[in-house]
Amino acid sequence: SFVVSDAEDFSVSDLASCILKGLGRSRLRLLFLPPSLISFVASLLGLSSLWSQLADELIVDSTAFRSVTGWSPIVSSRKSLEQAAFSFR
Repeated sequence: SFVVSDAEDFSVSDLASCILKGLGRSRLRLLFLPPSLISFVASLLGLSSLWSQLADELIVDSTAFRSVTGWSPIVSSRKSLEQAAFSFR
C-alpha cells in the first residue's frame, strides 16, 4: 500500500501565510502561546485528545509512491492554498 502526498510539509504559520497571501493580506499576526499552556488548558477542559491531534506533527513520506509512479503535483501546495483562499475574496 502507498501513502500519497505532495511531499511538502507545512507549519501552522506556513498555512496561515499562504491563505493570507491568497486573500491579499500581507501581515500575519499570530499570538504566541506556549504549547505547554495550551495543553494545560485543554486538559482542564477535557480536550487533551483534540489538542494532541492538532499539535502533533503529521508528516507523510510518499517517497515510495512517487518513485514507483513518477507522479509529482502540477501545482505546488502553497500555490494551491493561495488560489483556494483567493477564490473566497
